[in-house]
Amino acid sequence: MRHAHAANPGFGARDHSRVLTGRGILEAQHMGKIMRDRNWQPKRVIASNASRTTQTAQQVVASFSAKIPLETTEKLYLATASDILSLVQEISDDIRSVLIVAHNPGIHSLAMMLADEGKTADHRLLLKDFPPGSLVVLDFQAESWLDIRSRTGTLRATLTPPDNLL
Repeated sequence: MRHAHAANPGFGARDHSRVLTGRGILEAQHMGKIMRDRNWQPKRVIASNASRTTQTAQQVVASFSAKIPLETTEKLYLATASDILSLVQEISDDIRSVLIVAHNPGIHSLAMMLADEGKTADHRLLLKDFPPGSLVVLDFQAESWLDIRSRTGTLRATLTPPDNLL
């Protein structure tokens, strides 16, 4: 998942400390509700430690009644697709589902790299754009996170928040 809409940094402000806008909060809540309604509850959430990704992850986690562990890491801050894949491959095999909340272009590049090739509307949307708050759901037939490689994920959904949330 890409973080939701964030405020532009003020003069002299650090990119790392950018926070979600009102729209961004609504986007993250909306995507969390979609995940809850479709029974896509992750067992763990790993987010960049930047304010906007942490806030996005917190809003998504709050959509579920169960407590979901949320881990933040600097490794995801402006990470490349390869960096994110390396982090995914370090996940313990007893965790069967995870939500990664990170930044573009890395998270979008990773989703395109891992998704199988297809001609569905979800595939077309994934290739077209990945605006703030976008979510990709991939299934893997793998015994270990170490087995996750290019084109090994079955694309189940590509979702973007609606423009009219405000």
